[in-house]
Amino acid sequence: MTLRPTLRAGLAGLIVLDLLVLAAPAGARAGTAAGPTRKSPAAAKPTTAPGWQYFSDANAVHGLAVHAGRLYAATGGGVVAWDLATGKVLKKWTALDGLLGNRADAIAVCPLPEPKLVVGTLEGFNVCDLKTGRWQSLTPASSEMAGASVTALVADPERKTLYIGYGYAGVNILDSRSNTWHHFASVNGLLTNHVEGLALTKDGRQLWIASHSGVSLLDARGIKAYPIRDIGVTTQLTGAVAADTAGNVWVITLEGQLVRGTRGKWRIYHAGEIPGYPLRTRVGLASAPDGTLWFENSRREICHFDPATSRCLSVGKAPSAEGASGLWVGPGGTLFLTTDDGVNAFDPRRGTWRSFRVESDVLRSNRILALAEDAAGAVWIGTDAGAYTAGPTASGIRLRPVGKPEDRFRRGEVHSLFPDPRGGMWMGTTSGAGYLDGATQRWLGAQDGLASDTVVAIARDGRGQMWFGASRGISVWDGKTFRTFTVEEGVPRLPIHALLARGEVVWVGMDVFMLRFEGGRFQRLDDDTMGVEFESIRSIFPYRNDSLVVGTSNGLGFIDGRTGRDDPEIYGDATEALAVGAGDELWVGTSTRGLFHRAHAGWERVTTLDGLPSNTITALLVDRQGTIWVGTEDAGLGRYRR
Repeated sequence: MTLRPTLRAGLAGLIVLDLLVLAAPAGARAGTAAGPTRKSPAAAKPTTAPGWQYFSDANAVHGLAVHAGRLYAATGGGVVAWDLATGKVLKKWTALDGLLGNRADAIAVCPLPEPKLVVGTLEGFNVCDLKTGRWQSLTPASSEMAGASVTALVADPERKTLYIGYGYAGVNILDSRSNTWHHFASVNGLLTNHVEGLALTKDGRQLWIASHSGVSLLDARGIKAYPIRDIGVTTQLTGAVAADTAGNVWVITLEGQLVRGTRGKWRIYHAGEIPGYPLRTRVGLASAPDGTLWFENSRREICHFDPATSRCLSVGKAPSAEGASGLWVGPGGTLFLTTDDGVNAFDPRRGTWRSFRVESDVLRSNRILALAEDAAGAVWIGTDAGAYTAGPTASGIRLRPVGKPEDRFRRGEVHSLFPDPRGGMWMGTTSGAGYLDGATQRWLGAQDGLASDTVVAIARDGRGQMWFGASRGISVWDGKTFRTFTVEEGVPRLPIHALLARGEVVWVGMDVFMLRFEGGRFQRLDDDTMGVEFESIRSIFPYRNDSLVVGTSNGLGFIDGRTGRDDPEIYGDATEALAVGAGDELWVGTSTRGLFHRAHAGWERVTTLDGLPSNTITALLVDRQGTIWVGTEDAGLGRYRR
């Protein structure tokens, strides 16, 4: 089986942006030294995703751009275009259309020379021709990009220059006039290669680079670093950074302090100077064309701040500002507030709010925690915002929320799913363990004898007893009463990550070691006794006859009888999810490297270049028809039908 399409083609003349964009949270490790000036290469061919279907929440918005009467959003569930005047959704793009995964962190519109949409992702960025709707990809493998994780984009449209901030590789400058790349990293004077945010002054002469450890200024004279000790604060900075029309730079600390920098001198605002101080760090701040600032205070009030007078005019709380995540000022001074539930837009002249949402998206979270198929063949999806079932309709597979709005689990975290062979589904949640079968519900919690109300793993042994792995141990329910195992019985009061029952033998995955329950006793299995570097056991699955396959924080292991071995192909990659199909076909979901598949011809790796919604896999299922369901940490659900 082959999922990987061909990935090479040409795209010349990247890139000129004409809009400022929001920064997203930065990622992983520091990058390498700065490279020489280089010519811009061709970009990768657009990825297509035949066989895939996606379910995602495009209301979790990370960044915005406005162009030609349309509002574009980079979201955790793809890219969305709304009509600014009517609020109507015009288009939603996902990996099916060629995006490098469903998660998009930054967005802008740029002329190439015709206006095109540019989207920053964890794997590079995509460019969409707004006339044809066709996407193309740019990655480190197909370009001179210094890294893959794009956390921020800023443009100077007059000089036709694009500034790219990375989660681990510093800053790239792409000058489209000469078609060359420049790279700046910590070896060139940046405080760090972890870029949290970028801000460009109005004249385009100064670029401010925000990181947790301080800010760096890049201009014609070189790089000047301002660590937090020189700024005068004792806590780290956030990615919130803005440059106003007077040339000042503004940042916010992790404690919500507002800081202004003017020609190398810093002023820290204190409680009493701004109503509702401190500021909400996740929301950040935005600079308006008239030199004023927008931010949100601790009372969740939107503040319009005038630096000249240090006065803050509150415009009240934004409607439905669930999970507010960023501020952006668009054309005409309109304030946009991005949230986990769409976009709110405030018109300062009228004092009115409007909202932009994707009502057709059923999922209310892109974080998938569990997948299971019940006895009737329905697929269940557990998320950190409730559970869903997937079923066929005339137009394809559709999702439906499980339960009624008043049910305790409707918006809560569903960590585990276990299909009861007699029918119905068991759910492990942060509110206990629940059994659902049609309109029938039964809930078990700590008040009933469960080890704790947070249940993360479920199994059923050969005697029909239900095992529950909780945040503080293991409990067994015989249908009437609970038994919670004690430390003296060999079960430490530690979080349980995985359970598997094979007859009356039960396997337990924990940190550092496994437990095997057999003959009424627990046996501790560690690296030395099993020959597998367990680290932390995240998943356990039956594999061939009497063998097991084990996903750990260090990779993949196989246990045959009472010995084991590590798999060299996935060694060192945290394995979060496993699934086994017909003929012992093995699927392995990792935390950073996507999906691995092994049948008869060895391992095949599948990533966002092949249509995965994300390379961070959290749940897997192979259903009875052989369809593969892939749950991700940050980009929703993918369904691949061969």
